[in-house]
Order: sequence, then structure tokens, then C-alpha cells
Amino acid sequence: MESPRAGSRRMPFSAPRTAKSALSAADFAEVNPRQRSSDSHLVELNLLRVGMPRPVIGTLPPGDYYAIISRAKRRPKCEVYAWTLNDKLPVIPIPLKLGAPDAIVPLQEVFDIVYQRARYDLSVKFTAPLTPEELKWAQSSPNR
Repeated sequence: MESPRAGSRRMPFSAPRTAKSALSAADFAEVNPRQRSSDSHLVELNLLRVGMPRPVIGTLPPGDYYAIISRAKRRPKCEVYAWTLNDKLPVIPIPLKLGAPDAIVPLQEVFDIVYQRARYDLSVKFTAPLTPEELKWAQSSPNR
């Protein structure tokens, strides 16, 4: 399987509009200083439909949702993966122990399995408003 960072700004195995960028001065503005200087990697999935994402220094790529990966030895820089409502969730690298290859996680596949097994269709109420464009897309997409 190809690495998500191999020579492209887009994630392989994901919707064409999924964007990846590395913010040159990005940092989690509200992260505890001990976490910033720790040897732990930080991974945040921002799946909020309303409200503001966690502030970063720099500009986030366009998108509705974000995966932010902050590697211990690269802080304050981080990798940002962005996607929109009508994109599939991306495949992202999850950093492991220093020197070990990243675990490659297909978020859409994980989400689909958990959603089905947990029977979330019976309990989750989707109430966040959609834009007219998103509503049109949702109504025309099968199995959504």
C-alpha cells in the first residue's frame, strides 16, 4: 500500500477532493505545553458540523472536517488532512513508535464498520443543518 505522504498533496485511496497539507508553522494553540514537548504523537479528528475547529497558527486547507497529526519530533509543525461532507473519509497515517512505519488507517472503512456494528442508524439523530448544495448531494447519494 502506498504511503499517504508519497509525492502528492492528495491522499491515495480517497475522494479526489481530499486535501493534505503540512502547515509550516501550525500548532495546536490550546495544547498543554507538557504535551507539546512530550515524546507522544498527537492525532485529532475534527468531525464537528457546527462551531469552530481548534485554532492553529497558519491557515487550514479548505474543508469541512480535518485530521491533524502532530508528530513528536516535528512539533510545532503538523500534517493536516481536510475533506468535505461529500468526500469519503480519508486514509491517514497514524504515527507509532519512533522509527516504526506509520499505521495506515482507512477512516471510511473504520467508520462504516463501527456504524453498522453499533447500530447507530437506530440512535443517532442528524440535526445539523445542511447547506442547499449539501442537501442536494445527500438526497442524490445512495446509502447515505
